[in-house]
Amino acid sequence: MTFLICLFPITPALAQESEEVFDEEAIFRFEEYVVTAAKYKQKISESPSTITVITEEDIKHSGATNLGDLLRIVPGLEVMELSPSDHEIGARGQNQPLSNGILAMVNGRSIYLDFWGVVLWDFIDIPLESIKRIEVIRGPGSALYGANAFHGVVNIITKEPGDSQGTTVSFTGGELNTYIGTAIHSGKYGDLGYLLSAGWDQTSHWEGEKISRRYPRGRVSLNYGLDHDSKITFEGGIVNGEGEIFYYPIGLVEAEGRLGNLMLEYQRSEFYLRTFWNRLDLDRLFCDGDDMVGKSGLPPQIEIRQDYDFEEDLVTDTFDIESQYIFDIGQVNSIVAGADFRYNTMDSTMIAKYRTQTLFAGYLQHEFRLRGLLTSFLSIRYDRHPQVGDVFSPRGSLIISAIEPHIFRLSVGRSFRNPSMAESYAHLTVPIIVLDLFDGKISALGNEDLEPEKLTSYEFGYQTRFTDRIRFDLNLFFNQIDDMVGVIVRKLDMLSDPPLVEVEFLNMYNRSALGAEAGVELSVTDWLKGFLNYAYTKVEDADRKTLKMTPTNKLNGGIRLILKNGFSSNLTVHYVSDTLWPWPMEITEELREKLRDFPELVGELKPFGKTDDYTIVNLRLGYEFWEDRVEAALSCFNILDDKHKEYPLTENIGRKISGSIALKF
Repeated sequence: MTFLICLFPITPALAQESEEVFDEEAIFRFEEYVVTAAKYKQKISESPSTITVITEEDIKHSGATNLGDLLRIVPGLEVMELSPSDHEIGARGQNQPLSNGILAMVNGRSIYLDFWGVVLWDFIDIPLESIKRIEVIRGPGSALYGANAFHGVVNIITKEPGDSQGTTVSFTGGELNTYIGTAIHSGKYGDLGYLLSAGWDQTSHWEGEKISRRYPRGRVSLNYGLDHDSKITFEGGIVNGEGEIFYYPIGLVEAEGRLGNLMLEYQRSEFYLRTFWNRLDLDRLFCDGDDMVGKSGLPPQIEIRQDYDFEEDLVTDTFDIESQYIFDIGQVNSIVAGADFRYNTMDSTMIAKYRTQTLFAGYLQHEFRLRGLLTSFLSIRYDRHPQVGDVFSPRGSLIISAIEPHIFRLSVGRSFRNPSMAESYAHLTVPIIVLDLFDGKISALGNEDLEPEKLTSYEFGYQTRFTDRIRFDLNLFFNQIDDMVGVIVRKLDMLSDPPLVEVEFLNMYNRSALGAEAGVELSVTDWLKGFLNYAYTKVEDADRKTLKMTPTNKLNGGIRLILKNGFSSNLTVHYVSDTLWPWPMEITEELREKLRDFPELVGELKPFGKTDDYTIVNLRLGYEFWEDRVEAALSCFNILDDKHKEYPLTENIGRKISGSIALKF
C-alpha cells in the first residue's frame, strides 16, 4: 500500500447538461453542472446532495467490464461481488445480498425492480461505451424520487442519439471465458437522431468453468427535435439469456429469461412528460444442490436438503407515467413541481396468487438564491402506497458560498423504502434436515402489514479548490434508520409431520450509521491526473452496540496518463477493511422462551462469517492509432491476485486479464 502515497485523484469528472457540450477538462473548476440532485441543471457547488460524477473518460480508461467494478471508485459506496454476474451496491454502511437501498435510473427511467426491491446491475441493455456519464447521489433522495431512493441514487445518462455519427465495433476477450462484443451505430437524418446498439456478454465463475452470465442485448434510441427547445425521445432495449442471483437462504440461483423496457418522453427546457414500461420475464429460477448454501448459510441446527431442486418462475411488469414542470418567481426563486403514477403486476410460483400494486406521488421543491452568497432548498414529496398508506419525505439544504472558493452545505432529509413485493407476498416452502436427524421444511411467508423502512439523515459538506488544478471535498453524515425489514423465525414445531420452521418478514431493526468521506482530485498536467478518496463508516444498533456489518474503512486511489502519441495507462487501487457478518435471520423471544429446555435447537446467533480485508489493484494500458480510429487495450483486474471473498458464502475472487480492441468508422 505504500505506493498509494504517489497516487493523486482523477475521480469523477463532473459534467455539464447533456444537451450542451460537456467540458470534461473543466473538472477542477466550479462551473461543471449536474442534473440529478435537483432534477434540473445546476452547478455542482449548488447541489443539495453529496454527488459524484463518473465521466465518459473515466469509463473508457477504467478497464471495467461491468457497472459494479466501475462504481468502486465512488467514496461511500458499498460494492460487493457475490458472483461475476451479481454485484450488489449499497451506500454508507448498508450492504447485503439483494441490496435494496439504491434507486438506479437510465436517463431518468427507474430500473429498480419492485418485486425483489433490487437493481440487477449486471443485466442492463446499455453497453458501457454508450454511457456519457453516471451521476451518483449518496444520501436520501426520496424528497424528489420517492420510494427506494433510500441511501442514494445512481443516474446513468447515455450519449444523445446523433451526437456522434458513425459506427463503433469493440470486442473484449480474456480469462474466465470472458467475451464481450458490442456494435454501436449513431447518426442523424434531418431532425431525427438515432443510436442503435447490439452486443453479447459472457463470463464464467472464478472457480471452475461454469458460465455465470451469458446473454445477447440490444437497444434503440431515437430523438426527434421539434424546435430549438423541445424534443421527443423514444428508447427501448432487451437482455435475453441467463445469469445468477444470490438468493438467501437458497444460494446462487440461476435465472433464464429476459429483461426489457420501452420509454417515450416529451421534453422542453421547463417541462417533461415521460412514460415507460419495464418487464422482467424469467422462465426459470433454479438451483441444484451443488449451488445451495446448505448448512453454512442457516443456523447450525438446520440444513437444506441437498437433493432438493429449487425451480420457480416470475413475470413482473412496471408501468410508469411521470411529469415535471419548472418555473421561476422573480430572479431568486425556482419552483419544481412533479407527479408520478406507477402500476406494478407480479405473477410467480413464489407467491400465492397474481398481485398488483397502484402507487401515486407528487412533489414540490423551492430553491432560493441570494446574491451568490447562499442557496437554500426546501423539498417535500407525498407518496401513496396501497399497503403502507401515506408517506411524506421532506428535505432541506443550505449552501453557503460567501467565502470564495470555500463552499459549505448543511442538509437534513427523510427517505423511505417500501416493502418489496416479495417481502409482502412471498409464499415459499423449502425442505430441510433438522439436527441432522429429521426431515422438515421451512415455510417463508410474506407480511402484508410491513411498514416502510425510514431514514433520517444529517449531512455537512465542504468543498474547495487549491489553484485550478486541485480540488478537495469533505462530507460528514449521521443516518438514523428505523423499521428495517428482517427475517424472523416465527414457529418451530418439531411435533408436526414433517417438522416445520416458519419464517416471516418483519420490521425488526433500528440502526444508525455515522461516517465521513473525503476526496482529493488533481490535474497535474493535461496528460496526468489522479485521485484519492477515503470513507469511514460506523454502524450501531438501537442499543448503541457497534455492528461490524460493513467495512469500517475504504480507500480508493488512482493515476491516469494520456499521451499525445496515443498511449494511455490507468492504475486504480481499492482497499476495503474486514467485515463481520451477522445472521440474516433471528428468532422471536417468545419462541426462544418456549424452547429454553432444548438448547441444541436454539443457540446464541453469533456472526456466521467474516470477510478479511482486501486490496484490488487494476491496471489498463491502451494505444490509439490510425487517426484515433482504433484502440487496443490490455486490462488486468486485481493484478496482485489478492484472493478474497466479499461475502462469506461466495467464492474467492482472483485475478482476471483481458484484452480489447475498438474500431470507429
